[in-house]
Amino acid sequence: MASDRLTPNMAEFLATVWTDHGDQAEAERCRQALIPQEPPAMSDAARLPDLETLQGIHDGLLLNSGYGALTLAAEDERDWHFVVTRYLAPANGDAFCPVNIEAQRGPEPGGRAWQVGQVEERAGWLGRLGGRKVDRRVQLTRSTTGSLDADALQNADEAEIAAFWPQFLQRYDRAGKIWQQLSATITIEHVRALLAELEAAGHGYGQSLDLGMCMIQRSLINGRQEISLCFDRLRDGDPARPGKACDFYYYRYQIAGTEGEPVLCYMYQDKNHQAARDIEPGDPDLALASLDHFRRMTRRLEGWRRQRNG
Repeated sequence: MASDRLTPNMAEFLATVWTDHGDQAEAERCRQALIPQEPPAMSDAARLPDLETLQGIHDGLLLNSGYGALTLAAEDERDWHFVVTRYLAPANGDAFCPVNIEAQRGPEPGGRAWQVGQVEERAGWLGRLGGRKVDRRVQLTRSTTGSLDADALQNADEAEIAAFWPQFLQRYDRAGKIWQQLSATITIEHVRALLAELEAAGHGYGQSLDLGMCMIQRSLINGRQEISLCFDRLRDGDPARPGKACDFYYYRYQIAGTEGEPVLCYMYQDKNHQAARDIEPGDPDLALASLDHFRRMTRRLEGWRRQRNG
């Protein structure tokens, strides 16, 4: 169906067409089914950080996905820019921050900055007498110069942190739920099964299976196997265009790592930019789009399987 070739922002256009044809059920399907499914909304965010929340961030999926620091970038000068970093304990037992959250206004670093850190340090003698080896506390600091070096930091009051903390929790929670959906839906096992299915159907490396809404292809790049989905942006916006309109973009799923410890890389690539871009946990909108396009491909692939099996 033409609806499979439409991006979510064109759903209303197709819904109008179905309405003109008197099919209200199909019109409503087009309004709803093409909209990427957002994760459930979180409850009211806490006003200030606490140790339990910071420990959950430290142990959570986003900081343990192999991508290093988590960046939740600002979209404009009024938005907050967050960088979340997880640190390992030093061998000498000195005090350190297992998790540190930096906050700045605007899309570019600079100007005033704030930090929320979970500090762990060796317990004092009273604590050790009570059997406690480590003391944990929340540290709130700010910098008037934008530098986050230790000598540039001052203690921050709670009102300063309360200005951004609820927004941070909401954005972190949304990114986590989307990444969890993506990594649970598109797995190494799933990609390997698709590779084997296309090979069994006679599609060699570099040969595409045309599903109408997109083309799916198995590739071998530098010894790594991958599945790529090729969409045409011009046909997304105008399903009446015949054939290929040649404004391609790709969602790629590549098996990297070693044979003993394989890793699935999620990537996005535009035909106008040769280098592929990693989809990381800190880019929830792109991760959601990747998940949505993969699910659309899967629905169309089911139809291809039914036709192929008679």
